[in-house]
Amino acid sequence: MKDEDLEVERILKMNEEEQKVYLRHFSRISVIGKVEIMSVHNILFHKLRQQNSDVIMKILSYCAIILSIEVHINNSKYLQNANINNMTLDEIRDVSSRKAKLFLQKQFRVQSKRDKHVSYWAVIRTLKNDEKYSFRQISAYLKKYHKFEVTYSSIYNLWKDLESNQQRKNNG
Repeated sequence: MKDEDLEVERILKMNEEEQKVYLRHFSRISVIGKVEIMSVHNILFHKLRQQNSDVIMKILSYCAIILSIEVHINNSKYLQNANINNMTLDEIRDVSSRKAKLFLQKQFRVQSKRDKHVSYWAVIRTLKNDEKYSFRQISAYLKKYHKFEVTYSSIYNLWKDLESNQQRKNNG
C-alpha cells in the first residue's frame, strides 16, 4: 500500500471500499446536492489543514470531500428519522424546509423515459433512416449495446411525435 493511501486511511479512519461507497453516492446526487457538499468541503478542508499541516494539500482535499459526503449522508438520514414531537416550532420549520429541498432534488434527478429516449434520438434516427432497422430491432439494439430497455411501441410513439413536429416545422 502506498504512503498516500495509508495517510488517507489514517485521516478518514475508513478503508478504500468505504470511500468508494461515498464516492458512488456523490455521483448519484443532484447538482444542488453536490454544490452543498462542496461548500462543506471548503470548511472541512481548512479544519483538516490546521490539524494536519504536514500532509499534502491534494490528500487533504480528497479527505475533505469524503468527509463532506459523509456529512451529507448523515444529514439525509437525520431528516428521514426526525421526530417532530420533541421539537420547537423553529426546528420543525427547519426540518420541513430541508425535507422539501431534498424532495425537489430527488424529483429533478429522476429522468423520464421520454427524456432517455430523446438522449438516444441520434442513434434511433440513424438506425431507422440509414440502416432501415424496424422499431423492434432498434429496441433490441438499445438493450444490447446501450443497456437501455425500451419497448418498440414507445420508440414508435416518440418517432411519430418528433417526426411530425419536424415536418410541421419544415412546412410551416
